[in-house]
Amino acid sequence: RFAQSFFAGGFCALISHALFTPIDVVKTRLQTSASKYKGPVDAARCIVREEGKRALLKGLGATAAGYFIHGAFKFSLYELAKVAMSPTQELALRPPLYIAAAAALFAETVAGFFLTPMEAVRIRAVVDPTFPASPFAGIRLLYKSEGLHGLYKGLAPILLKQVPYTVAQFGAFEVSVALVQGFLRMIAGGDRYTSIPGSAPFVST
Repeated sequence: RFAQSFFAGGFCALISHALFTPIDVVKTRLQTSASKYKGPVDAARCIVREEGKRALLKGLGATAAGYFIHGAFKFSLYELAKVAMSPTQELALRPPLYIAAAAALFAETVAGFFLTPMEAVRIRAVVDPTFPASPFAGIRLLYKSEGLHGLYKGLAPILLKQVPYTVAQFGAFEVSVALVQGFLRMIAGGDRYTSIPGSAPFVST
């Protein structure tokens, strides 16, 4: 179960983030060189005109590697934490919101720790044309020049962004699952209503 969630979560995150690498490149350039561009479209055109179309894929390696690791740990540890925090298997499958929130907080904190170095490398690769394209060569260079501080100085902002998002994401997911299951049971002829602990009332058996 852990391995299934690990690899499924990893590939899910890798694909979804890698597909939007050009948007990340434009966003990062706007954040680091705002005065140079008039907006996102102008930034994209300038990047292509000055550096070629391949420039829109800068940081792809770090994005793919970083978010594979991030998604793998985020989804697998969430499932593992739900089981560890729930007194029964049944409760782990339909956790109350406080368990879902605590499991999400734990999973994202660990996942964010693994993501941060790759995000540091991705940003350097996007803004510095001399920076290595390989994420692992980038990590070695950044570690050699700035040490662990260079790799992890963005940890606090990443966690401040990602942890609340993930807690809300998984909490909303669990609530949505309960709603959909209750709705389908109601359509199938069920007429019993109950509540999920720590959440609003939902239709259930």
